[in-house]
Amino acid sequence: MNRHLRGLLALLAVFALFTAACGDDDDGGGGDSGGGGGGAEQQDLTLGGPQDCETNPFCIPGLERVYDVDLSDDFTPLDIGLVPEALENGEIDIALLFSTSGVIADKGWVVLEDDMGLINADNIVPVLSDELVEAYGDAMAEIVNEVSAALSTEELTELNRRFDIAKEDADAIAADWLTSEGLLS
Repeated sequence: MNRHLRGLLALLAVFALFTAACGDDDDGGGGDSGGGGGGAEQQDLTLGGPQDCETNPFCIPGLERVYDVDLSDDFTPLDIGLVPEALENGEIDIALLFSTSGVIADKGWVVLEDDMGLINADNIVPVLSDELVEAYGDAMAEIVNEVSAALSTEELTELNRRFDIAKEDADAIAADWLTSEGLLS
């Protein structure tokens, strides 16, 4: 395989580690309130999540619209990287996290089911510029398709756990995964 294509393949796999946090078909964020909604009694619970949660239709406004749960008075806006620490330290009671975040399984946190369909599936789709495809040809598109087809939600969760929890090097994680899938010699 061309040296440049191998480098681009490794870069794509590293990119996948980071973009996996954008979600999947199971968006297991703690902000997805489960349990049927319908005006259930609400305790004073603090939600922690990204800055835009107050206006994002799939966060606080959606929780109120779909589940009849209003967390707007008890919302703590946080940088997404600080949400797990705030949850672990008890600064917040509910966290909006991405389902592929390795910390969820590592900490044994409960993922609330979005049984009323507030969150749509977020599927990661690699997009290449025409210039990149022109520079590397059909081989580049084939490689991107192979990597994309080989990545599952479970694998992305494990790869993210290795990065987030075990603090392994992203390049090493990507190279290991690519080799195990037969995508990198």
